[in-house]
Amino acid sequence: MSAVPATVFAAAGLCLLLSAAAETSAAADPPANTAVAAPVGSRSGVTRFASGAALLGELPAQFGGVLPCADCEGIRQTLELHPDGAFYWHSEYLGKPPLDLPDDAGRWLFASDGRTLLLFGGREAPVRLAVRNDGTLRLLDLEGRPIHSTLNYELQRSAAAFRPLEPRLRLRGAYTYFADSASLLDCATGRRLPIASAGDALALEHAYTSARPAPAGAPRIALLEGRITAQMPMEGAGPRPTLLVERFLELAPTGEACPPPPVNLLLEDTRWRLIQLGGEPLPTTSGRGRSRALLLFDAKQALISGSGGCNALSGSYRRNDERITFAQLAGTMLACSGDLMNQERDFFASLGQARRWLVAGRWLELTDDEGRLLARFEAETTPASH
Repeated sequence: MSAVPATVFAAAGLCLLLSAAAETSAAADPPANTAVAAPVGSRSGVTRFASGAALLGELPAQFGGVLPCADCEGIRQTLELHPDGAFYWHSEYLGKPPLDLPDDAGRWLFASDGRTLLLFGGREAPVRLAVRNDGTLRLLDLEGRPIHSTLNYELQRSAAAFRPLEPRLRLRGAYTYFADSASLLDCATGRRLPIASAGDALALEHAYTSARPAPAGAPRIALLEGRITAQMPMEGAGPRPTLLVERFLELAPTGEACPPPPVNLLLEDTRWRLIQLGGEPLPTTSGRGRSRALLLFDAKQALISGSGGCNALSGSYRRNDERITFAQLAGTMLACSGDLMNQERDFFASLGQARRWLVAGRWLELTDDEGRLLARFEAETTPASH
């Protein structure tokens, strides 16, 4: 079986069920047993919320359960959360042969509501889970809404003594070798892992030294398959997570680096590009008479500006925690193509209907009072530094 990150496998297995569940996903106010939203975080663009973090309890911890599967008996999932923001996710497809690489890894953070846990791993969009008051994690659908089903979509916190997973996965990271010591800065988790002198470590070391990094010991992006195990270090206390290279794949071209870690952007001081209206994705590039629809929030004056794709947009807004309303919406009166005018009309109407907002990483979502998605945006630029 080909090596694919486990979260991708899990998403594929659940996709049909989630799509079907979307028909019964009620769009309602958060249930009483979820956390109360916290105020928006620092001006740095990173938001961490005490409400959801407190509900998770002491970390590291593992959460597990058997989730539905479209073509197997179920998917046994184990999610391991660490206090540094790293996670590991193990997937076992019951009744099927084991996966070659059954695990995924990445970073977690909370969305702007303070109770939606976001897992940034092997998928483009984060996996979303709601944190209950008892620390239970419940999988949300593809639109971030609750799944109303008699099937199990919950992961329960393990009461057993913590025993870390030994994930087997594909890794991409910044490899260094200096003074007879090798390590990999994992791009997914941000963790630096010492590399054991076993398996395919010698092939990786040879490729690195043959590339003659300058200066000596300079990092080089490497792609490999391996297992993270707890081993005693040559020096210092232990055991500590150590990478066993099972298969070295390749070195990336010089100059490549790990992408920046995911952060929860601020509503204000971010240029939001419209990418979806209701359930319909929009073209990602301008052309054929279409220009980008943008939305910007001015916190000092409580005003919005931007473009509907053809005409300039202006208005005011009020927000409080998760609630938002727009008023005094106005636009210029340029004539545009029929399709673009229809898109722009629907965009302006969605602003008038919006009652709730959520920032989930680099995405902004506006929904109505019943939780129906009206518009989804993607950050075009990061927040201004302060």
